[in-house]
Amino acid sequence: TQGVRDTKLDDQVARYSVLNASAGYTRPDGKLRLELFGTNLTNTTYVTTINSSPDLQRRFFNAPRQLGLRLSVSL
Repeated sequence: TQGVRDTKLDDQVARYSVLNASAGYTRPDGKLRLELFGTNLTNTTYVTTINSSPDLQRRFFNAPRQLGLRLSVSL
């Protein structure tokens, strides 16, 4: 017997938008940089990869919203 097809797990992925941003400051001598960044600021969930076979369908999703601070030092 075959199971009922779940249309929410179809092979088509809806359109989506992702908002990333960053802002930084570099000292005039160029030896120090400080940067604030954010990825997926709207916290949109979307499928990045689908692996399908007749008996199994695997979906891999994106990372959630991430915020961070980067510090770069040049010697």
